[in-house]
Amino acid sequence: TLIFSEAFAFETSLHFVYERPIKIVSSKGPEAENAKKDGYSIRVSKSNPEFSWIYKKTEVKDENHLLQLLGAKKGFTFFLSEGQKALLAAFKYAQTESVKSRLKYGETSQALKNSNPPGAIEVSLADLSGFSSKNTKKKFGIDLKKDFWPWSSGTKIMIGSPFYNSPFSASGAKSTMVHELAHSLDNSVRESDSYGKDGIHSSNEKTAPKAAWVEGWAEFNSMLDFKSEVFNINLSTTIIKIEDSKTAGKYKRTFAPLSSLTGREMTEVEGINALILYRLSKDIPNGREKVFASFVATNNSDRDLSHFLRHFVASNPEYAKTVAQILDKQTYGKLKKEDFSHFLGNDRVVDDYLKGGRKSIWGKIRETGKKIKNFFSGLFDSIKGIFSSKKAVISETTGTSNQINSSPKNSQLIPVKIFSPSSNPFGE
Repeated sequence: TLIFSEAFAFETSLHFVYERPIKIVSSKGPEAENAKKDGYSIRVSKSNPEFSWIYKKTEVKDENHLLQLLGAKKGFTFFLSEGQKALLAAFKYAQTESVKSRLKYGETSQALKNSNPPGAIEVSLADLSGFSSKNTKKKFGIDLKKDFWPWSSGTKIMIGSPFYNSPFSASGAKSTMVHELAHSLDNSVRESDSYGKDGIHSSNEKTAPKAAWVEGWAEFNSMLDFKSEVFNINLSTTIIKIEDSKTAGKYKRTFAPLSSLTGREMTEVEGINALILYRLSKDIPNGREKVFASFVATNNSDRDLSHFLRHFVASNPEYAKTVAQILDKQTYGKLKKEDFSHFLGNDRVVDDYLKGGRKSIWGKIRETGKKIKNFFSGLFDSIKGIFSSKKAVISETTGTSNQINSSPKNSQLIPVKIFSPSSNPFGE
């Protein structure tokens, strides 16, 4: 059954606020209440709820105003911290047409309907310069990164400087701006506890259908704007992570093409959801517009990849085979007939595809997997052979019982086949 969403009469808009934490106080003490009376805002620490942040919020008028708030005199940014530069980069990127063009897709967001005013998204730029991660952890048991980890609640987005303290991390803040905005536009609600025991998710982790869709949709949006994200997602999803059901942070890792995971389980990986959406946007004429159209039409809390793809195929039947090929390729040829029906919702399309071009795609995927496996197997054997030959030479020289041939005149080195760097596992 296709799920359709209702469009509301409002315009989505971004409103930036600069957050400057002043101090950390006891959550139960009088200081927090007194700070509220004085006009300050209070936020309970995520990493240690016994303490709360007292901070000042200032609405950002424009770029020059933000520079003043950050302490960049006369617009000179050289002495800003890496985290502050990242906040500035996120703000500036939000003014580009790439971000502004996405705002129209918020018309079906239930959260934004209830925002004040309707359609408004508050973006908090939290500047923690002056707070030491080490000292804050030691004195209060507070993890700065955890407390100011990027997030979106629909009507609010958080981008905190502690997450971007490494050199050249400003580009990551721009990608985060797009990622979190995509979350704000999305009504989808992930399954409870779908991020496992540790509560953390990553692009190559198997989680759950709706969780994979929610994060995959956001990652797809970042991929549209940043080629580095395309590379990262493609690379990471070759190795799938599965968290232990009992031990937080304990993962089993498996090589995707040769994994025992089923095709359906592959679609529970957010990076694979992102790659499917990305390929649809690139391999189909006007694919980006078509992807966003189906996103808007199916923007419902109960959505996963199957709801989206069924609508996409129903709306673009002429590209049904291409959709099937993309889905098949990104799940490494592991889907069964009933899986195709589940995701595409059209048995005729499924039958035509399975009778037609699937074999060649599936064969190439498996063949690539075997080549990669043989590549590393050959590399290991070559290294093993090199060390064996060295051991043999040492044995012959020292005259130990491990020597290859006890007769000096007949002794010789074991020929070792050196693994050639030109032996590309992909055959290219």
